[in-house]
Amino acid sequence: MPLIKRYPNRKLYDTEAKRYVSLEGVADLIRQGAEVKVIDYVTGEEITNQVLAQVIAERERRQGGAVPQSLLAGLIQAGEHTFSAVRRGMVGPLELIRQMDDELDKRVEQLVAGALLEQARSQQLPEAGETPSANDPETAQSPPLSGSASRSDVRRLSAQIDALSEQLEALAERLSSGQ
Repeated sequence: MPLIKRYPNRKLYDTEAKRYVSLEGVADLIRQGAEVKVIDYVTGEEITNQVLAQVIAERERRQGGAVPQSLLAGLIQAGEHTFSAVRRGMVGPLELIRQMDDELDKRVEQLVAGALLEQARSQQLPEAGETPSANDPETAQSPPLSGSASRSDVRRLSAQIDALSEQLEALAERLSSGQ
């Protein structure tokens, strides 16, 4: 975790890179996935949240409208409970997305496992110690899948996946618009 010190002259010094950084430099570190920690050089107090708020304010000043007004107003209205309110507002939808992804993965795994099992049952497996020959026409190609997944099953699963995808897209759109 990069440690950044803020000096009395308000300059920010990245102790890991051993150089001064701007607010935009801090933003770049965060965009790259770093979790930064900012401390006041004189007091030793952690001021990460204050500096991140400055990053957002500076970006808003330059780009005008980069952050939806409703989000900013919501943060102010939430007062001292701001971060827990934001966390609660995001955790529910994100958890729902994770659950939907898990369910999709589980259903696809079940379908594949069933299809593979059916395929293994329908094939003549070689006796112990035997290896199938690549030139043997019976073992050169696998027979088509049969049994466990009918066309209607595949269509139904496809429709469910499409519906879940649409729900995920709508949820992501609502999250990005700040609703």
